[in-house]
Amino acid sequence: MKYIYYDEDNQTKSRILTLIRSLVLVVAAAYCLTLFTCCRVQVDGQSMSPAIEHEDVLLVNRVAYTFLKPNRFDVISIKKAGDDQVLTKRVIGLPGETVEIKDGHVYINGDQIEDITEIAIISPGIAEKPVTLGKDEYFILGDNRNSSADSRSAGIGVIKSSEIYGKCWLIVSPLHDFGLVH
Repeated sequence: MKYIYYDEDNQTKSRILTLIRSLVLVVAAAYCLTLFTCCRVQVDGQSMSPAIEHEDVLLVNRVAYTFLKPNRFDVISIKKAGDDQVLTKRVIGLPGETVEIKDGHVYINGDQIEDITEIAIISPGIAEKPVTLGKDEYFILGDNRNSSADSRSAGIGVIKSSEIYGKCWLIVSPLHDFGLVH
């Protein structure tokens, strides 16, 4: 008769080593995924307040728009050609649409949009007259409409998809603001 020797200590050690190996692989995979698909951006200014505050640190998904297009109200980071500064704004106008700001409200193709902010816009800038977007152009605004440099200003104007740095995904700092970007 054969006796099977059961070593509970070795089986426990094996399970712990398997768990540690699995955790290391998950952490390494998460790190690589973040390294190659995301970047960190620090917001400078109050143009996106109250959703995103000055000096908030965001994770930006750099591949989000590789196969998809930005949607209205997406929060994106942009980087204009020849400028090292990364700006964070909200997409308002989509390619082919006509954007106009009148009486403090945003109109798309002649219809007033249900805006996410209830702030009446004081200065319509270039959108005082209808702005028709090309097939590769977007109109962006800061949430703090009256304290934002955005598509209304000639210095920024409408942006091309090639200037979109990525989709803002997560506020990671400060910790009391931690959460998804809305």
